[in-house]
Amino acid sequence: MGKTSLARILSRDYKRLMIIDPLSEYADTVFTPTAYDALIYLKNNPNFRISTEDNDDLDNFLKLAWSTENLCLHIEEIDMFADSRVMPFDLGNIIKRGRHRNISLICTSRRPAEVNRLLTSQASDIYIFNTTEPKDCQYIESYTSSELKDTIQNLEKLTFIHYSDQGISKGSIHGFKEIFYER
Repeated sequence: MGKTSLARILSRDYKRLMIIDPLSEYADTVFTPTAYDALIYLKNNPNFRISTEDNDDLDNFLKLAWSTENLCLHIEEIDMFADSRVMPFDLGNIIKRGRHRNISLICTSRRPAEVNRLLTSQASDIYIFNTTEPKDCQYIESYTSSELKDTIQNLEKLTFIHYSDQGISKGSIHGFKEIFYER
């Protein structure tokens, strides 16, 4: 619980935001049902906050994000599109090379173990909420540390671990304040 709330906080300051939202949780954006509708909207609006829920048009939205540049691409429930075995070509391209086009990426997932490893290998920041499923804990432990396992399994609602190159911190959605720990 809390991943979408945190993603909203992390994306709030982007002036150019494209959200792929299969669960329709972003009513505060301009809804674009197809990539073509999004393209028309982008041509007339240099700054934008758009969303779509069309899973069938994912490849076109990813191509549009790539060609638009200078934006934040926010994908809710990334494991619905790129699981541990499958990665759409255009999404992989954005993950590997998007920084050269100034494309930031924010993704959420219900199940960490089902996220494609390419995404976690390229992530500069990972926020982990309470997780008790053994397979998910084992997956998280494989790229963080075994010391975090007990902490992650006992996190309170809306509390998370922020894992990054800067270190490990514990934070909460409430006020988005972080308390830093040494790695």
